[in-house]
Amino acid sequence: MALKVPEEGRQVLEQASKKMKINLKERGFEAKFAIPENWHITLHFVGEVADEQIIEIQKAMDAVAARTAPFILEIHGIGAFDSLEHARVLWAGVRRTAELLTLQKEVRSQLGLPPDERDFVPHLTIARLRNHVHLLSYVSPFLKKDFMQGQASEIVLYHSVLQGRFPKYVPLYTAKFGS
Repeated sequence: MALKVPEEGRQVLEQASKKMKINLKERGFEAKFAIPENWHITLHFVGEVADEQIIEIQKAMDAVAARTAPFILEIHGIGAFDSLEHARVLWAGVRRTAELLTLQKEVRSQLGLPPDERDFVPHLTIARLRNHVHLLSYVSPFLKKDFMQGQASEIVLYHSVLQGRFPKYVPLYTAKFGS
């Protein structure tokens, strides 16, 4: 379950992603960059589920969405998992607003899951690197950059279909906020 990255203002992040891709390729780093159409902000990773479970997930999405008003998402800065000094996944950060944190907790609660023991790190994946890489100096112009703002207005249940090293995300169900 995820938030779709809004279209408005996305060009700045797309341009930064292209620059990082060129910068890493020139230095011989192997990275697979996500296409912007696949960008999303995961609220909860569902994993493999039986068809009958999808109906329950859809009901949970509808319940949470009905109680949620649209809110502003802010994409800001660059980070990495494990870290920028030992990176495997390069991501753009999403500001941890009260609305976003509440939504993520409500999604888990509505699914009957306990609160997440790890801190929620809202982000959208830009690239996956083949090997752990020290990226700090290569992405430093983007560390604190404000990339975009846009309205979050729906929760989307995606099905991931593996295509090479990066999956394609196909929307299975959408629950609009406030409906």
